[in-house]
Amino acid sequence: EALAILKSLTTHGDPEATIIDDMLAKGPAILAFDDFGPVNDPWPLDRFARAAANAGLRWLGESDPGANVPSGLGEELIGELRSRATDPLGFQLAMDEAAGRTFRSGVLCRDDAPVADRISSSRVLDFSVRAGLGPADSGAKAIFQRIRSFAPACVPVKEVVGDLDLGMAARQIFDGITRGWIRPRIEPVSFVSEPPDFPKLDPLRLQCARLRLPIVDVWHVPCDFPSPHFEVLALMDGSRSQRDLGGFAARHCPELAFAPWLAHLAGRGFFR
Repeated sequence: EALAILKSLTTHGDPEATIIDDMLAKGPAILAFDDFGPVNDPWPLDRFARAAANAGLRWLGESDPGANVPSGLGEELIGELRSRATDPLGFQLAMDEAAGRTFRSGVLCRDDAPVADRISSSRVLDFSVRAGLGPADSGAKAIFQRIRSFAPACVPVKEVVGDLDLGMAARQIFDGITRGWIRPRIEPVSFVSEPPDFPKLDPLRLQCARLRLPIVDVWHVPCDFPSPHFEVLALMDGSRSQRDLGGFAARHCPELAFAPWLAHLAGRGFFR
């Protein structure tokens, strides 16, 4: 409520309005311990990296490789920042400043782990990939279309490349991973995106539904639901048909459009 009042006092284009919108978008669950937490000291990335090093850890980069370079920065500015930076960490700090980035989700490893200074594009041949948003570079659209043709599956890179030039395809996929228009995984994933006749959640998802806990989809994204919807999910043990579940939903949560909701769950890989 306080943020809504503050927002009403700002005008379009005010930097404060952008901050308030960002806070409101987090929702009450995250906002309570994030921005409004009793301890909320800003930590620049270099301070975090030093603290990790003091604990015997090494900062590797963002948990989402496509987020290492903020999407809002142009190529010319990125090149300028890179030329000014004396090391990779300095480059990241410069991008944080230029993009106004205030939140990171990093990956750490032990400081004695065998980590190379750079990664070659050939390493992507060991990955599996799926399509994100389309590439800005028209020259990479062919490889992107191939990856998207396997949707919703995440398939090994070697299966995608086929008869394309291996070196060029590897470089394009590497660029796609670092820019976010290709989503990488260690292992392939395939699932049927249509709801089964007798929907069945795996034991972990079923237990989460019974405990009213967020349920992760096949891409590890948590999905929360209103309490009545959890009641429907808790019945998906494979013993009830779509018709039975739809009837239960109509009685207990009539506002739920059951058929499209079930199709959405299937498209998120709930019924592997």
